[in-house]
Amino acid sequence: LRKKILLLTVPAVLALVACFSFLLLRNLIESNLRRSRQLAEFAVQQTKAVLLLRLDDAARQGAAGREKWISAIAADQQLRQVLVNSVAPGPPLVEVSIADGDGRILLSSTQSTEGSKMRAHPPFDELLTLDTLGRFNRLNAAGQIYEQQIPIGVLNDPRPIFKIQVLASTAVVKAQIADGLQSIAVAT
Repeated sequence: LRKKILLLTVPAVLALVACFSFLLLRNLIESNLRRSRQLAEFAVQQTKAVLLLRLDDAARQGAAGREKWISAIAADQQLRQVLVNSVAPGPPLVEVSIADGDGRILLSSTQSTEGSKMRAHPPFDELLTLDTLGRFNRLNAAGQIYEQQIPIGVLNDPRPIFKIQVLASTAVVKAQIADGLQSIAVAT
């Protein structure tokens, strides 16, 4: 009787422990990804607000029209500094860029990319739509980059004047999750 009880309870307890561990892992990944997305979205909105303020200043100094706005923003050292500072406090963020409507980078937190074409990356929201194992696999893939991007334009004109792109690295998110994995392993 004792062996039967042991044979029935041990697999049940192991199954419960495995389920709880999986749920902890899912919550750990979910919370870190959501926090990273919120940081990326905050950086996009912050950059947009400063860009609009700088455009307003340029308009007051006589810049009018698409080409003059683009030239004014490309030469704006104060805005470049804002981009550099917006990447510094957010560990998963690796680059914040402002490009013209054609995707040529005007200003970036990484100066070496200025003047080059903005490269397309998978949207950050794509990562959040995956199931737990899909997310785990993507995080374990070698250093993938995801983006949060918005166009800035004029009302009733379908062509954007500017594009703001924030890049976030899964390598940093993976490192943040590694600490939590140790706690889950100890608890398991």
